Amino acid sequence: MHISMNISGKDEIEKMVGIILLGLLTAVEEKVISIDDSEDYLFNPYTSRIFSELGLNNKIIKVIEEGWELDALRILNPISFDKEILKFKKEIIELLKQMPSSKSSKKELITEYKLE
Repeated sequence: MHISMNISGKDEIEKMVGIILLGLLTAVEEKVISIDDSEDYLFNPYTSRIFSELGLNNKIIKVIEEGWELDALRILNPISFDKEILKFKKEIIELLKQMPSSKSSKKELITEYKLE
């Protein structure tokens, strides 16, 4: 199975990445996915580099880069881990609140799919 999505414009990309980050952080917080899985999805140097090259908001990149350290923090200080997740979520929520509303009411994000 394969799906491709098309998101155009810096504001729209930042909004979608923010929404995905918020969901990813919630999934880690609720132990729906592991921290290792979150690193595979988004919290990794490759993603940070790509988003930096695209010129995305520094707050998004900072959360991604600090996300690399979540596993060490969870092991060393579980209380700080929970606080850090909450801090990241609040930062992303505030960023999303500041973003302009979508330019179009009709979104066709899925541009290609294939069932195998």
